[in-house]
Amino acid sequence: MKAPTRFSLVSILLGTSTAFPWAKLAKDPFQALESRQVENPPPSENVWSNNPLETPHWDNKTFTLYTNQLVQNAYQHTPYVANGYIGQRFGAEGHGFQQDFNDTDADGPTQPVNGWPLDNRRVTFGTVSGFWNSQPNTTRTNFPELAAKGGESVIAGLPSWVTMYLITPLGDTYGPGTKNSTISNFMQSMSLKNGIVKTSLTWSPSGGCTYDLTYTVMASRFRANVGYIQLDVVASHDVEVSFLDLLDGRGALRTWPAGTGMEQGAENIIWSAVHPRGLPDITAYVYSTVKFSGTASDRTSGEKIEWVPKDVSSISQVFKARLTGGKKFSVFKSVGIASSEAFPESTDKVARTAALAASDAGYDQLLLEHNDSWDDLWEDGSILAEYDEELQISLQATLFHLLCAVRSGKGPKRLGSDASISVGGLTSDSYAGFVFWDADLWMYPGLVTIWPEYALPIINFRSRLLEQSERNAREYGYGEDTAVYSWTAGRFGNCTGTGPCVDYQYHLNTDIAFAAWEYFLNTGDMEFLQKEGWPIVRKVANFFTEYVTFINGSYHTTNLTDPDEYANHVDDGAFTNASIKKLFSVALGLSKMVGFAAPEKWTSIAQKMFIPYDAEAGIIPEFTGMNGSVTIKQVDVALISYPLGFKFNDTQARNDLFFYAKAQSPDGPAMTWSVYSVVSAELIDTGCQSWTHALQGSQTYLRAPWYQFSEQVDDNVRTNGGTNPAFPFLTGHGGYLQVWTHGYTGFRPMQDAFYLEPSLPPHLSGGILYRTMKWQGASFEVYIGQQNTTIKRVVSRNSYLEYKGAVPVRIGAKNAKAGTYHLFLNEVLTIPTRLPHKNPPFQPGNLAQCVPVTSNGTWAPSHFPLAAVDGSNATTWQPATKAPSSITIDLAAAFPPAPDSVQNAGDRRKIREVIFTWGAVVPHSWLLEISNDTNTWERVWGQENVAISIEWDPKRYIEPQIEDGNSTTVAFDREYEGRFARLTIAGNQANPNGKFGATVAEVALIGA
Repeated sequence: MKAPTRFSLVSILLGTSTAFPWAKLAKDPFQALESRQVENPPPSENVWSNNPLETPHWDNKTFTLYTNQLVQNAYQHTPYVANGYIGQRFGAEGHGFQQDFNDTDADGPTQPVNGWPLDNRRVTFGTVSGFWNSQPNTTRTNFPELAAKGGESVIAGLPSWVTMYLITPLGDTYGPGTKNSTISNFMQSMSLKNGIVKTSLTWSPSGGCTYDLTYTVMASRFRANVGYIQLDVVASHDVEVSFLDLLDGRGALRTWPAGTGMEQGAENIIWSAVHPRGLPDITAYVYSTVKFSGTASDRTSGEKIEWVPKDVSSISQVFKARLTGGKKFSVFKSVGIASSEAFPESTDKVARTAALAASDAGYDQLLLEHNDSWDDLWEDGSILAEYDEELQISLQATLFHLLCAVRSGKGPKRLGSDASISVGGLTSDSYAGFVFWDADLWMYPGLVTIWPEYALPIINFRSRLLEQSERNAREYGYGEDTAVYSWTAGRFGNCTGTGPCVDYQYHLNTDIAFAAWEYFLNTGDMEFLQKEGWPIVRKVANFFTEYVTFINGSYHTTNLTDPDEYANHVDDGAFTNASIKKLFSVALGLSKMVGFAAPEKWTSIAQKMFIPYDAEAGIIPEFTGMNGSVTIKQVDVALISYPLGFKFNDTQARNDLFFYAKAQSPDGPAMTWSVYSVVSAELIDTGCQSWTHALQGSQTYLRAPWYQFSEQVDDNVRTNGGTNPAFPFLTGHGGYLQVWTHGYTGFRPMQDAFYLEPSLPPHLSGGILYRTMKWQGASFEVYIGQQNTTIKRVVSRNSYLEYKGAVPVRIGAKNAKAGTYHLFLNEVLTIPTRLPHKNPPFQPGNLAQCVPVTSNGTWAPSHFPLAAVDGSNATTWQPATKAPSSITIDLAAAFPPAPDSVQNAGDRRKIREVIFTWGAVVPHSWLLEISNDTNTWERVWGQENVAISIEWDPKRYIEPQIEDGNSTTVAFDREYEGRFARLTIAGNQANPNGKFGATVAEVALIGA
């Protein structure tokens, strides 16, 4: 998503590292489709009702995920712990450093790598907040001609500290790479409430003795620089074993060694220190201290053990212990971590003291205070849909994984309070640990709605780099009081080969300015506005006054890249231009608040900024010269509707949604579809298109077992066009969160009122509870139900601002109770929920719109069966095979209710006509059947050699057009009655040699 890369046009999901939705028609037709990804499903495709799982994987009371399958050498299965300051990923075995390898050629030249820009091996990474280095260049860049500038700043790692090895008398060792055949009774859990990872198993190495092992790992939320590992062992026989505590220097990527040590004394301390490469004045220390529940003796260094790493940043200690058969023996390891940036005075002592204090406190005390800290967050903010297990997991996982990457922006400097959020958080070096627009536009909006203080580090980071951004502008000849941010940013924010400042994605600057502005809107914090927000907005606005060019009465942009990175170096990128237009409107408003005399040119640009418009097609072209065959990498023009909130008119905005959703590449990154969902929720007044997009933006990208987003639909580099996806991809979580904070709530940040326009699709039968949403020091508990929405003002927790008096609450114009209300504490406002699926269907008389649908087979990525009945021709069902494939539609739950002209016979419906909108790929044949019970089917109609209604026309691929695609309409010779309709299609006329089947954009079954 950050650099021009090669992509295939079709993604094929294969293997355990992908999210291929294996589906089958349930015995109970009301059940949702089953979906398997290794052992755990991502959110259900239909979420119509809960589907019991074959194995337990979720505890809804404790919000804990479980897996009973050990999948080794697969980065998607590695757990992690993080608290916003420190983070560490470790082996799926329960501890230890892991480097992924090629299963078929472990020592060969082609090994799993992490992609642009480092192309380094995938490892279980861990770091401390803000620990970027200084190095000349990266393996790849955005602009190779800028490589000579040097000055890159890449995230550096710490020695891996989640390690505690058990060594048997025969020398067998438990850790990453232990033979799977020796492991049984495996169970691993990750709490999505407190982040604790537990791993239990039975290990049966050579020698006849078996060992029941339990690893418990924590990164303390309360003590920011403390980690904890506990190993409980029960041996089947009396046996003498060794325990090896290791600070593994292999994890200290891109660092210089700063020393190691093994202290003498009862505390059993080892330590390792590293400098981020190129920065000898900055140091991070990792201290480990170990205790035992029983007697451990003969403490020695582990350096003579053959397999122990010998690099200069590794340090280990070994203990011998006599285990009594059947009795538990425990090892307690406490870790203290400190960087000289957060703790400039006696950094080593800070880390050492933290480790010893944690050891003295013990696990019970650490757990108590850790849980209290997490509970404070959850009591202050959560999104609940507990009636649907899989949906609830996805919601909780998204909130949890984002919070693990950040701490309060009101906390001490450099203690996670001003380091923003990188693409992979603290436990991945994907994208070199850089900060992109991902933080400002994708992760920030949802966080600031629920936890403003935890969104603030994103702004603090940009504020910290503002001075460098001013130097960037000077470097390229821009005047005083201007600033331009680099596309990638680490420690410095300077212009580099990976992070160009000009001739690339200028929209980053408006993204940053809007985030600062929206923080003010959400909090009402005038001090923040004057000290941090306004300087960013002003300097970025001044930059754009010099960048834009006035031609023929309007302002234009040249040689840029919009968010769609398939279209580089274009003119008048629509999103960039619309962002500039809005920026100056915002800047003019803020200038009055802070007493700044705005230049006249600000008003001129706000009024005369050119926004491209194709009057014939009724859309905003992505850039000057865009043709109708455009394929876009990621959402672009739709961002003009949301979050910018700009449109010429509703028709244009809906046309943009329709045109660009169809033009979206199947290989696009995870956050894209979430914006289409938010825009659909706002603009579309019939059907349930928003829900299809919500699933496209989540279910296809979530990875078991920990419900983390991958960047790509397909993780297999051999089948996805050569892309090594970022993992985890917090950008995807950020986009998905906005579906809920801004999509179905309709929330938009405003200065004078808390604004909502709630809506729901029928699939969310139990509604959504938000506990709580924030606005300017006021907190609201919002419940959106299938009939009404309730908005209750509640006591604010953890808020440094407090709203005095009655809070204005504004309900959007589409709601029957639109208007502005005022709520005092504990008062409740009840309004109707907007339900687009209950409005007249897109095709008059259609009984199939938004009803439950199941499939007998698999489907292409993101082409869910429900897309065939969601009321939108922009989404399609596409089977994964050209062989005959079916969907079954349950007409008993028709939305809206059947018209009076339809005669019901119990749950039956009468149909008289079918209208198929195929989309781009027409089948060879189709068959429609009807049934009352899914056991006996009656043929209604069918066709062989389906006619193509829209012949290929080269003009269509040059000039953008809004069209529904190929279609077939059949009026039956009589009425047919039944509860279930089954459509079977076969073949693919567009690509007879391809893998996938035809597309079905919409099935309209017209009632009699």
